[in-house]
Amino acid sequence: MAGALCMPAIHAAQADCSNPALRVRVRREFRSFDPADARGEDGIITRNLLAPLVRFAKRQGSDQWRWERHIVDNISEGDPKRYAFTLRDEGWRNASSVSAEDVAFSFERIAGFNGGLSDANNRQSWSGLKSVDIADQRSAAIVLESERPDLLTTTLPGVAGCVVNKSYVSGLSSGRFTFDPGPTSGRYDLCDVVPGDYAKLIKDRDWKGDKVEVESAIFRVIKDDKAAKEMFLAGQIDVYRPDLDVLKVAVAEGQPVTRAATSRTSILVLNQDGALANFELRRAVQLAVDRRAVGFAAYQDENAQVATGLIPDGWTGWSKEPLVAFDPDEAARLVAANPLSETLRIATFSDQTLMSMALQVQQDLTRIGLRSEVIPPEDGAWLAISNKTADILVTLTAPQTFGSLETFSYFTSRSDLRWNTNPEFDKMFETAVMQPNSEFLFQLQSLLVNSGVVVPMVDDHAAYVVNSRVMPAFNPDGQVGDVGSWTIVP
Repeated sequence: MAGALCMPAIHAAQADCSNPALRVRVRREFRSFDPADARGEDGIITRNLLAPLVRFAKRQGSDQWRWERHIVDNISEGDPKRYAFTLRDEGWRNASSVSAEDVAFSFERIAGFNGGLSDANNRQSWSGLKSVDIADQRSAAIVLESERPDLLTTTLPGVAGCVVNKSYVSGLSSGRFTFDPGPTSGRYDLCDVVPGDYAKLIKDRDWKGDKVEVESAIFRVIKDDKAAKEMFLAGQIDVYRPDLDVLKVAVAEGQPVTRAATSRTSILVLNQDGALANFELRRAVQLAVDRRAVGFAAYQDENAQVATGLIPDGWTGWSKEPLVAFDPDEAARLVAANPLSETLRIATFSDQTLMSMALQVQQDLTRIGLRSEVIPPEDGAWLAISNKTADILVTLTAPQTFGSLETFSYFTSRSDLRWNTNPEFDKMFETAVMQPNSEFLFQLQSLLVNSGVVVPMVDDHAAYVVNSRVMPAFNPDGQVGDVGSWTIVP
């Protein structure tokens, strides 16, 4: 195992990192804390070390996700193609203040501008960026190619919105870092990190922003879910996200489970060629799916949120009424009127949650008289429909944090996936690109459902087992929230 990385530029020598107040389990080895590349749990750490301009506000119930200022004094909302901001006074650790030049460098580097990265994992987050126009030391404007009224609740508070130190990162030979971010601007400093073992964070004593509730934290890499459960029961970790098998046991044993909605929805994509070319059969599949049963099979949650459309509750464009009903009797009638001799092929990914959904859908289809089998896709699950190697695909929509139109772009005729050829949908999508409001987002969902292309199932969520001494907050991706959002119960 590699030793801890020595990072004198950010290590808080006076701080004691040996006894972290919060102990969080992560499932895989750390890969990168660079905002250009960080994903998932790595991104949680990144957001704490390198502050974004704005951050997600704590969510109350089913309210929409909101943003709040983080390292800005102000940021404009009036023009969805131009976001002007002024930074507040926040310094880099052991360096000068965060500047507008740092911000411009950070965003344009991810987008690949001005010698930036051509292969950043998070490049899509800044795909609509035109420029960052600097006005003075602390002021600039983010200029976009097209309207992005959701920028303040998608890219900016996410990991791709984190600001790096230009002087440090531009001096790196590869133009990116893996674990050492150099000078940090966030609420926490990185004590040390062993990629296959742990990362330790400590509160930045010089942080000038909102109060930090948790003094320190350790993110421990525990790959085995059963081992994580045993460590939790032994009091060695405070928070862990179990896999489905362990979650079933935890629920059966009555362990308290905390659930956090993500910004995704589970859907079926139906092949319009082959066995399901008949619209009435696709309609039968839509009516046959027992969404509550799907939610319990996938999440062990009898109260899982049934999806009303392709956009989950709390996001712009969410439909108050379900776009398709559960009516197995009508589904059986349609099948009887349109008998099918072929066996439907259901494809999905090698993911326990999605596989459980696929097996439940298979049961639902059997009940209405349709034979089906869950198959390993020959050409990859995403291409199973377009390559006609599957009739039904079980998948998740893109996160709303990627932008409200990301999922719908997959269903245009320009998409390589070739799931849908519908001139009316293409025209509506182009309109929505220019005016991405609730009305057009609703119409896009309605077109996909009414043409029998998609079956909304359940709003996705993450389940955690949490120690009673910890009160957690979450981000829109269902991941545990910024460390400072947590509260340690005395």
